[in-house]
Amino acid sequence: MQNNFISDYFNADHQRLDLIFDRFKSKLKSEPAICDFNAFSMGLLKHIEWEESLLFPKFEVKTGMINQGPTMVMKKEHHLLKMILKAIRENIDNQSAWEYIEELEDVIKNHNHKEERILYPEIDRLLSDEEKTNIAIELGV
Repeated sequence: MQNNFISDYFNADHQRLDLIFDRFKSKLKSEPAICDFNAFSMGLLKHIEWEESLLFPKFEVKTGMINQGPTMVMKKEHHLLKMILKAIRENIDNQSAWEYIEELEDVIKNHNHKEERILYPEIDRLLSDEEKTNIAIELGV
């Protein structure tokens, strides 16, 4: 298993989600974009689920920081992201969706930066090749 599997895989998923989100925003200006929003929302929720069920528990066990430290911050931000997604979904047909979209962009940008620069590389460092392989299997990679 390659040494930076976690960073590479989850960074690439961030980029994939960014592209879907950008497509959604460009369509929202001129036409209904619910399909793109649904694809983005479902993808982001799945990404969060992977982190919280596959990565964070391993990080917490390896570091002894159970429900504290960086994973606690990430979980709080995940909760905020879910709330913003719900607000966008509820307001997708009117202009107030844009305030939530801008908030989502700000939160995701800062959140992804912390994961990509700090958390994923640390998880790559902490996990054995066997543990990374098991995560890859869970992800269906």
